[in-house]
Amino acid sequence: MLSKVELAIKKHLPLLIDLTKRDFKLRYLGSILGSYWNLIHPLVMILIYTMIFSRVMHSRLGDNAGPYDYSLYLCSGIFAWNLFSEVVTRGSGCLIENAGFIKKIALSPVTLFGAAALSAMVTFAIAFGIFFVFLLLVKSIFISKLIAYLIVVLAILAFAFGISLGLGCLNVFIRDIQPFLGVLFQLWFWFTPLVYLTSSLSPFAQKLLNLNPIFPFIESLHRLLFFDQWPLGLHVALMVFWTTLSLSLGAFIYRRSLTFVKDQL
Repeated sequence: MLSKVELAIKKHLPLLIDLTKRDFKLRYLGSILGSYWNLIHPLVMILIYTMIFSRVMHSRLGDNAGPYDYSLYLCSGIFAWNLFSEVVTRGSGCLIENAGFIKKIALSPVTLFGAAALSAMVTFAIAFGIFFVFLLLVKSIFISKLIAYLIVVLAILAFAFGISLGLGCLNVFIRDIQPFLGVLFQLWFWFTPLVYLTSSLSPFAQKLLNLNPIFPFIESLHRLLFFDQWPLGLHVALMVFWTTLSLSLGAFIYRRSLTFVKDQL
């Protein structure tokens, strides 16, 4: 089922890279600082979390918590969350936004989804690179857990790509999907333990979190980079399940709707 998607990406890899570069240029078109904003945003975010929120949330982490612990907890999950939300939201609108582009040249639409995902991944890599320097300064880390962390991030990318593939096609027919995602992600953010600890919730609420598709990914990232623990077996199984389901459904919707999508655009 995924073979056509994979072959299309490999075939159009040079175009995929060009589209990603084009996306970065358009994103900062007319900006004085340009792509340097990719460095400024995570730097400011880490400074705010360290100087302000660490003091406010310090008591939530226990008496033995260090001055940078809350910043580490927050950043270990929130940059990956930003990757997830950006891939889904931008991917859901990429066909409509590039309708003229699709009509002018022989282009496989899946390449646009790939470019949106790759662009978001580059943004994440820059932010994580800055966070990694901060991490080295304040905490000892194990290479094995860092590698596992990056594997989970790639799983998040695949999970988000599958969602964007399906929603991007459906959004051509139902234009309410993209604005709805803006509202959904605001709610979804607070139903995911990004700014608070899972342990701060009641046992019943903690069980309900397993129904949240992104929860096992984010919780695994926290365990690997903040708690120095390996992901739970249940969370690994859930990550495999949600990623497989997302990619399978996304590819199915893409294949079924591709002809109609081109006509609708």
